[in-house]
Amino acid sequence: MLNFFRKNEKVENTTKIFKLSDININENVGINKLKELNKILIIDDNDFPPLNKLRNNNFQITKLDDISSIQMVKEFPIVVCDIQGVGKELSDSTGGGAFIIKEIRNQYPDKYIIAYSTHSYDLALQEYTKNADIFIGKGTSVEQWSSIFEEAIRICSNPIIRWKRFRSILLEKNMELYELFQLEQKYIQYLVEQKTKDTILDETKSISINPHFQDIVNQFISSSLSSGLIEIAKEVIK
Repeated sequence: MLNFFRKNEKVENTTKIFKLSDININENVGINKLKELNKILIIDDNDFPPLNKLRNNNFQITKLDDISSIQMVKEFPIVVCDIQGVGKELSDSTGGGAFIIKEIRNQYPDKYIIAYSTHSYDLALQEYTKNADIFIGKGTSVEQWSSIFEEAIRICSNPIIRWKRFRSILLEKNMELYELFQLEQKYIQYLVEQKTKDTILDETKSISINPHFQDIVNQFISSSLSSGLIEIAKEVIK
């Protein structure tokens, strides 16, 4: 009977809790190496005058006059999209680029999106272009483009910043905090323990996530893996 009143022995919790600070970033990785690992897509139906000079500066740039599906941006961490003259197979609007930007943000939330146009910033397009990370005008110099791209590359190459950007979007969409916590744990564990692609995909499937979020979570994982996050992690994580 006395045993009933005895204090229960403390059971040690052996489950490791990962923190973002467990990811040790190597700040010594050169920008040229990061340029190799971060592909840039430009969607513009007109010529892009700085293109050749930017390529000569080692930026990995693909230019398309238009896209016929949002999935075409999947392998590119950074997307530059003109507001006018594109998205003709996706939208009836003359500002089809704004529609493309909106859909990229919905389907691939962690992309770094640059919107630009020769036209004045039409207030009617703000609902769409607000989904871009930055809006700039055409006529921007090669030096300015270079600085913009280098900043985008540094953001996309930092696994902590990349996750925080995606986490903010999930919070805005009201994902349950416990679901978000589980997802964050798998993400950090994947990077810290250098898990394989198949392992992280299988383990993520074991998390009970609201079906409403399943598609964008899967896209984040798929996009991150396909865009070279594994290679980037090997370079920037000590």
